[in-house]
Order: sequence, then C-alpha cells, then structure tokens
Amino acid sequence: MYKKAYYIKTKKHLLGNGIDFVEVDDLYRYVILKNIRQIIGFDLKGLIKELISSGIERIENFDFVDLKLAWYLIDSSRKFSSINELCDFLKTSHYSELLSKTLDIIKKEGLENLFDLEKKIQKILAFMELEGISVDFEYLSSIEKKLKDEIDLLKKEMFGVIGFEFNPASTKDLRHVLFDVLRLTPIKKRKTGYSTDDETLNFLENQSDFVKLLKKFRNLSKLLSTYILGLKEWIADDGKIHTTFRQDVVATGRLSSINPNLQNLPSDEENGTMIRRIFVAGEGRCFVSFDYSQIDLRVLAHECEDPEMIRFFVEDRDIHESTARLIFGTDQITNEQRKFAKAINFGIVYGMEAYGLSKTLGISVEEASEFINLYFKKFAKVKDYFARIENELDNFGYVKTFMGRRRYFKSWKTASKYEKKALFREAINMPIQGGSADVIKMAMVKVYEYIKSNKLDIKLVLQIHDELVFIFPENYDEKILKDVSNIMESCVKLKVPLKVNYKSGISFKI
Repeated sequence: MYKKAYYIKTKKHLLGNGIDFVEVDDLYRYVILKNIRQIIGFDLKGLIKELISSGIERIENFDFVDLKLAWYLIDSSRKFSSINELCDFLKTSHYSELLSKTLDIIKKEGLENLFDLEKKIQKILAFMELEGISVDFEYLSSIEKKLKDEIDLLKKEMFGVIGFEFNPASTKDLRHVLFDVLRLTPIKKRKTGYSTDDETLNFLENQSDFVKLLKKFRNLSKLLSTYILGLKEWIADDGKIHTTFRQDVVATGRLSSINPNLQNLPSDEENGTMIRRIFVAGEGRCFVSFDYSQIDLRVLAHECEDPEMIRFFVEDRDIHESTARLIFGTDQITNEQRKFAKAINFGIVYGMEAYGLSKTLGISVEEASEFINLYFKKFAKVKDYFARIENELDNFGYVKTFMGRRRYFKSWKTASKYEKKALFREAINMPIQGGSADVIKMAMVKVYEYIKSNKLDIKLVLQIHDELVFIFPENYDEKILKDVSNIMESCVKLKVPLKVNYKSGISFKI
C-alpha cells in the first residue's frame, strides 16, 4: 500500500525507510525533492505544523500515518511515549513490521474509517494551533488590576470580621478561623485536620456571613490565577494564544486542550462573559460559533432507540419540558419541575444514581430514587440500553460508539462491587460522549472541506466539545451560516435529527 513511506524517528527529522535513517537539515526541501506524499511516524502533529509553516502546499494531500494515533484507536488505555516502547510491545525492531502489524490490527478491528477520520482531524488541529486566537492585552491588564483590587478589599473586609490578619489561601489558617475562632461546625475530617473544601463552605454558608466573603475571595482568586495570569503567560510574540489540542488522551475520543486549556473557560454569565472578552477576532473580523443542541441526549436517543425520546427530537420539542410532563403527569410545568427533569436527563447520561441526583437537586435520596424509577418507567428503552452496556462489558470487556470507537474496561471482571459501580457509570457514558465526539469530528472534516473547496476566508480556531468557533470576515455572506449549519446537521445519520445553533460577535463573549 505504501510504496514510498518515510518514518519520522524524532523531532530532529530523521527520515528513512525501515531502520536506515538519513539526517535532514531542510525538511521542506527534502520532502519536495523526494516527492514524499506518505509519512509514517509517531506523534506527527508537530512535524505537520513545521511542514505547513515551511510553505508546503495542499498538506491535505499528504498521508501522515501516525502510529501513536493508531494505537490510541486500537486501545486508548495503552499509553506509548515513544516508538521504541511500541516496538517492544509488538516484539519487533523493524519499523516496516511495526507498520504492517499496526495496520493489520486496525483493519481486523474495523477501525479503518475512524483512523482515516483521526488522520484528517490531526491536520485540521495543526492549522488551528498555528492560527491561534488574538488577545486584547489592554483589556486583559484592566481585568487583572480590577480583580487584584477587589481581592485586596475582600481581604481587608475578612480581616475586619475576624479581628486579625491571616492568609485566606492557607488551609491551616482557615481551619483556625472557621473552627477555632468562629466555632463553626465541621463536616469532614482529613488526615491533616478538618476540611475547608467547597462542599464544606456551601454547608457553612448559612452559619456565618464570613463564609460568603471567603467563597467570593476563592472565586475571584481562581479567576485571577487560572484565567487572567494563566492566559497571560501563554500570549505569544504575535499577540495570540496558540493552545495545543490533544486527540489521543481522552478515552471517549473527545479532544482536549492544554497550554492553556481553552475548553475550560467559565460558563456562567458574569465570569464567562468577562473572560471570553479577552479574545478578539481582529480588525474587520468576527467570531462565529456553531454548537450542537443537546447532542449527548440525541446520541442517547439514537443508542437506546426509545420511541418517546426519538419523538421529542423529531418533533423539535423541548426535551426537558417534555420529560417533565411525562414524569410529573401534567401539561403545566413549573421552572422547578423542568430543572428537575433536566438534571435527570443529563444525570442519566453520566450514569448518575439516586445519591448523586439528590445532591444535585438538594432533595432526599428516596425522592431522587423515585424520580429515577419514574424516568425509567417512562423511557424503558434507556433501561434496556443500560442492560446492553453491562452485557457488553461482561462478554467483551469493552463498549463502543455507533461509529465503532472502543473503550476497554480491563478491570471489569476483577473489580469489587463498589469499583464496578464507578466503571459502569463510565461505560454508560462512553458510547454517548464518544458518539458525540465522533459527530463533531465528522463535522470538522466536512466543514473544513467546504471552506477549502469554496476558498472561503474563514478560519476554524477552537473546538469546545459540542461547539466549533470560527473567525469570519465581518461582512460575511449569510448563506455561509446556513451552509455550515446544514453540513454539521447532516454529517452523520442518526435516528434523530441533529440541530445546530449559531451566533456571532466581534469578541468571543458570543
């Protein structure tokens, strides 16, 4: 299959056939000179970025066979940090044999289409990382000053309440203030003393106004350290942040983001808007965001084939309101009832049991158990889906998405009863979250092909699980919005329709 394949041994660009390597000073010239179109290697995204930066045209026509990526697909629980580790595992010192063995397993396990998808995603991520997102440094600095001033005022107010200065970021100091000075009731004890975690503060909040000040201090301190100073650290010389996307880390197939993590920006209205405004599209440009509506629940409906759930999505009804009507047996649904139904819908996706739901909703375990039982009575096929997952774990030791992505649970048969509960929750979620990840990856490829074929001045800069963020020209054609939405809604065929919403703005607060 690969008549002219080259193996990339290290980032020093040692290329060659088999185990005979040739050191290359100018990778770009070497690739052009040898007319290379297929490159075999380990962790190739950095090399792809270098080739793009060197001026290689139509990188999409190159076939990068990344063995690290291939083994992530074969078994995401196995982590290989180098090509030599993979050679030792497969008991070979010949790279041609390493390649053939890997591709044979990919074919045998029916992973060829997924591997092709992941290879395309790897190139797209390389472009996204090189593009980066511009930062409004002046605004960032103003937020930094504002937060520091607010934190200083809060500290003075807390010192005034207690009567002396202390370090509110110190667990030792907080234990003394909360439990010795204020004599509040602790709820958890660690080896080193009473806990001062967020759950404890939530419990103590009604006992003292000081705790409310402390919670606000923690919130502002996290915003400052994680999102202001943390983002500031990663601004490059071009005034942009170039995050690194990882596609071979999360077991479900989701992409993750590091240095910095741009998938974990605050989601609440006040803080989320403030932090996202740090990012700007640039002069004459704007952000356009496309996100899938309730994709996890749609994938659940596809997986379990529950007729009621499918009907809700086919009729484009509010799934949480519709669930509330079924559970509570009334057409007049209150906001509180919808909130309960929403918590149950999403809780089921993550295998939440009565105890977890009771904490989420602030109700008794008995009430939570009753809600879950009622849910399963109304959506019987979801219960069948749970049984199917358990059967797959017992018989195969893995579960998979509708596109065939697998996740192994090797400790399932030897796990204790308590451990099995946790593993089962992960197994329930995997075909749903993994299926959603497969959908958005398909969407990324299809939209990228649409942009390239139409030579559009549009850049994909960020993926946040069920959302794609682009930079458009400000005077974009409205037809493009409909085209991209249609592509994302039709990129895969499920038993329920996919739905995409979009919005635009000159800053990333959209």
